[in-house]
Amino acid sequence: MIKAVFFDFGATLMDGESDRTAHRELMREVAESLGLSISADELLVLFEGVIFPRASIRPRRWVTTRQLVEETLPALLGERFGADLETWDWDWFWKTYFDTHREHASLFPAARRTLDWVKARDVHLGLISDIDDDYLYFQMDTFGITGLFDSITTSEAVGVGKPNPKIFLAALEQAGCSGGEAVYVGDSREKDMMGAKAVGMMTIWLGSGECPEADHQIDDIGSVPSILEPEL
Repeated sequence: MIKAVFFDFGATLMDGESDRTAHRELMREVAESLGLSISADELLVLFEGVIFPRASIRPRRWVTTRQLVEETLPALLGERFGADLETWDWDWFWKTYFDTHREHASLFPAARRTLDWVKARDVHLGLISDIDDDYLYFQMDTFGITGLFDSITTSEAVGVGKPNPKIFLAALEQAGCSGGEAVYVGDSREKDMMGAKAVGMMTIWLGSGECPEADHQIDDIGSVPSILEPEL
């Protein structure tokens, strides 16, 4: 019997392309503020190239995006473009970060009605996310969905990122059920499917290609109810 349904947030409920648009606009603002002759897309690719390797530690020890950005962006801009960041205004940067996400980030079209469908059933509705708490709650509040969830489990609170089983076990503890009594919906094979399957959850993968860890595969978040209906 299914007692809990958990969702990932980024690229599962929130449209990943809209999030990338927000990042692109942020890089455009950064380039313009420093007078750099580089496109937003090019700067974003360069930035991802330095921050993603640093983020690889997260499954073992959580490091916030804020910390990663403030450690890597000045070096990139200084070494690559000779930008003088001694007077860099981090308050401006983070305000711009949130502003661009408020303007450009959006839920997938079927996300809200899928959450409402689950909420109407007699099950625990939870979120498991490895997005920094400040941004996660900001974006969820912007979308008006925070209050739908019975529990929200984050890497920042638990101290490790996906696919570390610790974050999934913490979510199950909040729901008061075992992995065999829970469903997890996510878009990442490694972080979501492998992590959830390791603690015994039924897995629904929002993705394409091969994913042996997925019990079900969908290409639209709106397909979740048709899979869950026989289980609830």
